Amino acid sequence: DGTVIDSGEAIYKTVNEVRDELKLPPLDKEFIIKAINEPGRNLALEFYGIDTPSRSLKEGFEEKFKKFYDECASTYEGAKELLQKCRDAHYKVVLASNAPHDTLEKILKKNEIYELFDEVIGASKEIPQKPDPAMLHLAVSKTKANKAIFIG
Repeated sequence: DGTVIDSGEAIYKTVNEVRDELKLPPLDKEFIIKAINEPGRNLALEFYGIDTPSRSLKEGFEEKFKKFYDECASTYEGAKELLQKCRDAHYKVVLASNAPHDTLEKILKKNEIYELFDEVIGASKEIPQKPDPAMLHLAVSKTKANKAIFIG
């Protein structure tokens, strides 16, 4: 998300659907996108007026997000061509995403780019989200690379 797949519309719709359930007015898309891309912000407080979201709020968000992600997420313009150029140059290409690992194959296939990756690594119970370097180390290990470039 944010590098290869544009999920901004899905996030925007999800946040505002949750806000609607909480009887809060909608937020502007630009505000939401800016907020999610700035580390250190308390998004629950900014989006919903609560300091710490409940488990049910988190689960409801995830359920809605998966629905909107399937409907709205799309490959950024030029991303597929760049991935193909990397493949043509015989680079190993790995997707390392904070999205749940079990959701990645479906969305990448839907956007017709799954086959352009040598490895697809997502967050799971065993693999923590970035900025923890675990999935990046795993990508290097799986491809047996001696040098890597991270694009994010």
